[in-house]
Amino acid sequence: MKTGLSALNHVRGSLLRSRKFTDIAGSRVYYVAATNGTMKPYVTCTRTAIVAQYTKDGWVEDDVVVAIDIVSESYEQAVELAEVVREVIESSMKEYDSYRVADCKMTRSAEGYSLEADAYVITMDFDIVIT
Repeated sequence: MKTGLSALNHVRGSLLRSRKFTDIAGSRVYYVAATNGTMKPYVTCTRTAIVAQYTKDGWVEDDVVVAIDIVSESYEQAVELAEVVREVIESSMKEYDSYRVADCKMTRSAEGYSLEADAYVITMDFDIVIT
C-alpha cells in the first residue's frame, strides 16, 4: 500500500506524460530543488503538508499539499507553463496498483522574482487526495 507520501511521483509522472508540458520544459521536473545552473524553464515540486484520515479500521486517505514552483527567464513563459501545469495536475486523477489519486485542485498561487535564480517564479499549491 502506498499513501500520500508518494504524491510527488504522481505529480512528476503526470507532467512528464503531458506533451504540452514537455514541449515547453522538456523533462525538467525536479523533486524539492534543482541544482544551480539548471536550464530554464523548469519545475520543482515539494510536499509541504500531509494530513492522514483514519477510521476505527485504520488509514482511509491522505490530504496532501504539494507546492509546485515554475521557474523561467521570462514572465510570459512562466505564466504559459503555469497554465499547463494547472491543467495537467487538476485533471490528473488516476488509479495505480496500490493507491488512487481521488482529487486534485489548486488552492493558492503567488508569483515573484528570484534574484538568486535570476528568474521569475510562480508558486502554486495543490490539494491532492490519495486513497
